[in-house]
Amino acid sequence: MSLFQKKDNAGRNWWISVDLTAIVVIVALVGGGFIAWYEYRKSKQQEQADLERSWREREFKERATAALLAEREKDYRETEDAKLKDNSELAKERLALAEKRRLAKEKTDKEEQGARLGQKEEQDRKRLADEQAAAAAAAAAKEAAKEAARKAAEKVAAEEEAERKRDAVLKQAVYDSAVKEIVQQANKLPDLESRAIAFKNKMEGAAKQAKALHDQLKDLSSKQRVTATGAGSSVKTDTSAEIERLKAKSEAVSNEQIESSKGYAQAMAEKRSGEKATAEAKVRRDEAATWLKAHGLEVVEKTQPKTQPVAQPAAQPAAQPDAQAAAQPAAQPAAQPKPAEAPAAGVPKKIFVLKDGRKVMALTTVETDDQYTVKKTDGKMESIPKDTVEKIEEP
Repeated sequence: MSLFQKKDNAGRNWWISVDLTAIVVIVALVGGGFIAWYEYRKSKQQEQADLERSWREREFKERATAALLAEREKDYRETEDAKLKDNSELAKERLALAEKRRLAKEKTDKEEQGARLGQKEEQDRKRLADEQAAAAAAAAAKEAAKEAARKAAEKVAAEEEAERKRDAVLKQAVYDSAVKEIVQQANKLPDLESRAIAFKNKMEGAAKQAKALHDQLKDLSSKQRVTATGAGSSVKTDTSAEIERLKAKSEAVSNEQIESSKGYAQAMAEKRSGEKATAEAKVRRDEAATWLKAHGLEVVEKTQPKTQPVAQPAAQPAAQPDAQAAAQPAAQPAAQPKPAEAPAAGVPKKIFVLKDGRKVMALTTVETDDQYTVKKTDGKMESIPKDTVEKIEEP
């Protein structure tokens, strides 16, 4: 087969495909048109049937109306004929028949009217009963809603009252806690003031002693001189040992002054902290009291232990620049500040529970780096190392 024949066959095949597609499209269009025409014809037939049925119904109604009118006309004519032919038996019978028909018709109408009235009355009674039942149900529901609202209001009121009581208890607790803290801080204040005064006196005494030692060193230094006694000879006053001893003592006094200054600063810091805590506790106390009074409640004042007065320790005497001061031993360790004097017998402010089970009742307490120095209820002083203390209780 040549190339031209192949092309010719390809062209024919293409036209065959186009013809088949066109035939299919035409058949689909014809089929769709036939279906549409069939549906349209069917709908038109349905409309024609509905129209004919309505015509027949209207014709039947018109015939019935005409028959009724004819019957009435007939009755009227018969009545008129009967009136015109009073002497005729036929007229009498017709009149009687017309009257009978009229009476029968009136009776039928009355019966139908009575039936309609009875049905209407029954419907009215049923509707009235339904309305009454609905009104009763609505009234019951309204009453139930009122009762539920009343119970809910009572519950809310009870909850508010309970919450108010809880708040009152909490506010009273806050008030009592604040008053207790105020009293505790007031009880701590004498110890803090005693420690501060003791450290201050000790610091001032150390300063005076340091000044006295400085004056002695100055005097000894001025005495150490060389005096000429003859040709090429000299005599030297030996005060070196005394100067070294005074220097060592001056250093010890300086250390003691530094430690006293630190103790004084710590005591004053604790005092300021206690005063701040007291002010905050007073604010909490006043706020709680204001809330209780605003809610019509009475502030319950509980009996608190009385605060102890501040005992002023005696000031330490200043060192004198004399021979006795020079003869004192050098480099003494810094002494612990003495606690404030308190009555020998009284209520302890702290109870130290030691690890060996022993309890120490303390009237006053001075805390240092590694121990507590306390004055017991019997008036005796005791130093308690911190590592032997298990806990500290408030009485």
